[in-house]
Amino acid sequence: MAEFLTNLAASALSGRRPPKLRRLARIWSVCLLVTGMFAGVLLSASPAAAVAGFGDIDDDLYFTKPVQWMVDNNIVTDTGPCFDPHTPATRGETALYMWRMEEMPEASPHPFSDVTDDDQHRAVSWMYGTEITTGTSPTTFGPDQQLTRAQLAALLHRLAGEPPASGHPFVDVVAGWQQHPVAWMVANKITTGTSPTTFAPNEPVTRAQLATFLYRYRGSPNVTVNPHSSRCDSFTAIDVGGQHSCGIRADGAIACWGNNEYGQADAPEGLFKAVSAGTSRSCGIRTDNTAACWGISSFGRLEAPPGQFRAISAGTHHSCGIAADDTIACWGAIGDRRTDSPEGRFSAISAGDAHTCAIRTDDTVTCWGRAKDGQTDAPEGTFTAISAGLDFSCGIRANSTITCWGWNGSGQTNVPPGSFTHISAGQSHACALRTDAMIECWGWNIHGQTDSPIGSFTDIGAGERHSCALAVDETIVCWGRDLTKAAAPPADEFTEIATGVEHSCALRADKTIVCWGDDLNGRIYPPSGKFIDVTVGERHTCGLRADGSVECWGSNWYGQTDQPDGQFTAISSGGLHSCGIRPNAAIECWGSNWAGQTDPPEGQFTAISAGGSHSCGIQVNAAVACWGLEANGQTDPPDGQFTAISAGSHHSCGLRLDGTITCWGNFSQANIPSGNFTAISAGGSHSCGIRTDATIACWGYYQQVPSGSFASVSVEGSRSCGIRTDATILCWGVPTVQAPSGVQAFIRPREADPSMCRPFGISGIGTAGFPLPSGSVQSTGTARVAVLFVDFADASASHSTQIEAELGLPYAEAYLEASSYQKLDIEFVPLHGWLRAENTLEHYQNAEWGHNGVGPPIETEAVRLADPDIDFTNIDALMVVLPSSHFGGGTATGPIRTIEGTVARQTLINVFPLDGTREPRRWGQVAAHELIHNLGLLDLYAGEGVVDDAADAPADKTWVTSRFGLMGLGVDFPADLQDPRLLQIWLYPDGAQSTGYATRLEAEEMLVWSRWQLGWLDSTQITCVTENEATVTLGPVADPSDNIAMAAIPLSGTDIIVIENRRRIGYDDAREERYANGVVGTFPTLLADGVLIYTVDAGRLGGRLPVAIAGDTGNLQVDRYPVLTVGESVTIRGYTITVQSGTDTTHTVTITKNVE
Repeated sequence: MAEFLTNLAASALSGRRPPKLRRLARIWSVCLLVTGMFAGVLLSASPAAAVAGFGDIDDDLYFTKPVQWMVDNNIVTDTGPCFDPHTPATRGETALYMWRMEEMPEASPHPFSDVTDDDQHRAVSWMYGTEITTGTSPTTFGPDQQLTRAQLAALLHRLAGEPPASGHPFVDVVAGWQQHPVAWMVANKITTGTSPTTFAPNEPVTRAQLATFLYRYRGSPNVTVNPHSSRCDSFTAIDVGGQHSCGIRADGAIACWGNNEYGQADAPEGLFKAVSAGTSRSCGIRTDNTAACWGISSFGRLEAPPGQFRAISAGTHHSCGIAADDTIACWGAIGDRRTDSPEGRFSAISAGDAHTCAIRTDDTVTCWGRAKDGQTDAPEGTFTAISAGLDFSCGIRANSTITCWGWNGSGQTNVPPGSFTHISAGQSHACALRTDAMIECWGWNIHGQTDSPIGSFTDIGAGERHSCALAVDETIVCWGRDLTKAAAPPADEFTEIATGVEHSCALRADKTIVCWGDDLNGRIYPPSGKFIDVTVGERHTCGLRADGSVECWGSNWYGQTDQPDGQFTAISSGGLHSCGIRPNAAIECWGSNWAGQTDPPEGQFTAISAGGSHSCGIQVNAAVACWGLEANGQTDPPDGQFTAISAGSHHSCGLRLDGTITCWGNFSQANIPSGNFTAISAGGSHSCGIRTDATIACWGYYQQVPSGSFASVSVEGSRSCGIRTDATILCWGVPTVQAPSGVQAFIRPREADPSMCRPFGISGIGTAGFPLPSGSVQSTGTARVAVLFVDFADASASHSTQIEAELGLPYAEAYLEASSYQKLDIEFVPLHGWLRAENTLEHYQNAEWGHNGVGPPIETEAVRLADPDIDFTNIDALMVVLPSSHFGGGTATGPIRTIEGTVARQTLINVFPLDGTREPRRWGQVAAHELIHNLGLLDLYAGEGVVDDAADAPADKTWVTSRFGLMGLGVDFPADLQDPRLLQIWLYPDGAQSTGYATRLEAEEMLVWSRWQLGWLDSTQITCVTENEATVTLGPVADPSDNIAMAAIPLSGTDIIVIENRRRIGYDDAREERYANGVVGTFPTLLADGVLIYTVDAGRLGGRLPVAIAGDTGNLQVDRYPVLTVGESVTIRGYTITVQSGTDTTHTVTITKNVE
């Protein structure tokens, strides 16, 4: 059996080691937050008894006897509580085990300055003296560095005297130095590989594999397995903090893991009966009922007051507990009066960010502290459980239902129906246990923190971006963001390193790219092939191929992966943008340009660096030029000549010709070390450089500096990574603690299923993909929309609100209900009568709101003015309407508080002031557009700076704009100046008629893709084409009846081609407009019945062209009318789509993949 294969249920990846080995794990780059990955159903079984003297070794595994052999021979001298078999082994512990196996021979001292563990000194000295190792440099051994399988093979081969050997079956063993050691291991039956043809030489060797290799090296002697060991991987309680978690083991000890920047995961020794994890602190109640807290102490008192406690809760910078007499004591930061606890007797308590809630002994709830978002507005009634989150709170009522209150920006107070027993409120999401012991989570889900596992559980916790639960088998399951994955570099040989905030990438010696860290948006999955450089942005990655072409992957919200064609000689990725140097030495940038960071100056450059929202380059005269955000002076470089440049988040640094460093921006010159350097890297709050002696110096907020020699360094955010002179990677930064045995990770499969044509967007954010963002108004059933009418003393309405309502509400209601095929029922609840704003118009205008119109304060004020006269209970959305005689346009925003609770979404209609007044105008299309935003869809029009410059119309032609739906999708196409299909007609009361030719067509029927997103189509109404050839007959999108409504061709996990049938029926019929003077106008919408084809990119944000009509090359122009008729075809993204035939109601298309 291959030593790498294990029982899946036992494959917990890391844990707490025996006491003498724990300090070996106290390294900056701790590897994994959680100890394994699984999907599916958790078994409701009791854990099996452990064996071999450790609480996490099961019987009959490939490493059971090897571990027992190590115990019997004092190679492992501490038995229990856990062995952590699946934790990667370090060089230090490997040396220790090999030395003990060889009966601890004496040797002269080694020269390595980084070996600080007393137990390792003699072991490393022996390995150095016998030439088994020469270290990672002349002065460093790298005791905390992970060891690869190939490296261990080499060490054992040297220990054996390097006997000759040749031939092995492993195709992945390619390095010359690996051949003989691996062949020798095969010949001596020390390894059978990870499969018949693979050895995985560059994978870290686990402690289980290390034990197995040593055991087989000694000839696999007979052992008797100790059959009785108490399990060390079972828990009785769990609590989740901001970026760390804590649990109480079955023996009463506390184990914490995750972020340990402030010591919040350094649990004290002793036995506990309760634990609470806050943001930067943790607290627990000992078995003698006294309290202990650990973590940050710079925001008020950390230590718990003396006395006995019945309950305790740690918040962000404060803590509270219920004393033995049922009164409350709070300590820590005093801002927002968060420690001013109320009098009375209490039975439960929960501390949030800056507020606290507690249940009195009469079962009512009281909250105090920060109240700006309504998180302390506890509802009436009786409760059995309470939980305070970041800026919202939740409780379980006596009838077992959940009520939440406070901020609802991510739908965190939109509780699911049903009965519950446990509740936990996190940063912007919440999780609860149902009465059947199943998990339900809701709210923000950008990191999968609400993608809970299936199974039976007894406790639940929600944190900042992750969640954990205690299963009935007494193990812990966690899901969501894994903070420590970003600090776990792979074991291999590398030439380049690029560090991001949450992910990193490196270039292997074989020119392939490997990435690790948070997998949001697919940024850690590089394309295949060879590259000469790699660079990392905030949520995207780019690589430079040998032919000079650039390939980017990851988030494309702002076009940061829309790399330009052509060749480059250098590239650099920043926050949401990237830049490159062309062969002619000019710079070209792409991605977000909100601060001008992609507008480089003219001229020739030799180096480029993209920062947070600015960029810098070195010109051919060695001077530095910077552009983009200037808020902190980061774009004001000093005079002089430079050899290297690095742009950070809010500062920049350069390396002068004399080797000294200069920095500018939000950074102190006084912190920069003196001396000469060869390389420089600027990050978020710190920077690092490599001195001429190859050592690293760092300065700023995170100043940890590793020992040893380095060839390159890269920093970003709070993390740093460097390539040592032996070509291995070391990362450091915010300290983290590995999870103990008994903690596993659940990752719900999130890859798009091509057969379903449901590409995933960005969780929690509106995209053209799936699912819809949290907190969206329900798209099926009844949606109740409260409508308030507001005017101003200096912009007052002279008409009634009934007249105003008729100008918009009927159209919006009819449009949405028809588009949903009657699956959505819009119920407007108007409060008639103009509410007079308390201030003049100017008071509600502020450029900081992103536009020159009326801003959010008017909506809050409108709710306050209307609250006495309207019941917002069961209201799904709020619409505030200003008089259309003075205003136009609209906006859609997030939740809003009312007396009765939070309303999930709101819209403001007629928001932009007009120049003067007019007769009231229809605004139904605007209202429908904004309500579609409330349902979760995004804008499809192009934002500023997104499209290329428009071309001039061909001779004797004019550009005509053709729009589809209400969300802004459209293109310009060339048409004859007097094309009869563009004819528009006005009929006058006296029978006269006049005509003209339209230059804008509005086909208002909603896109079929939008209806698919909103759940208004089911899978039987679409054809998802995955074959090379297909024929599909499409019914009209306005009324598909029993026909297929949409054909779609998945191109990737985010991209898809959509085909739909447009007919001049419904909202695509010729539009008729009746004017107040009796004139009736008729305007064309479609020039012909036919097929519309477009691509969808679920990775793009609104305004970034997430949907593009076939033929659009990037300037919103096509060379013909985009609706294809019978006989016409288009080739797009490798597919040719032809309209084969048509009837009065259908069109048939053929789809052919162009196979090369």
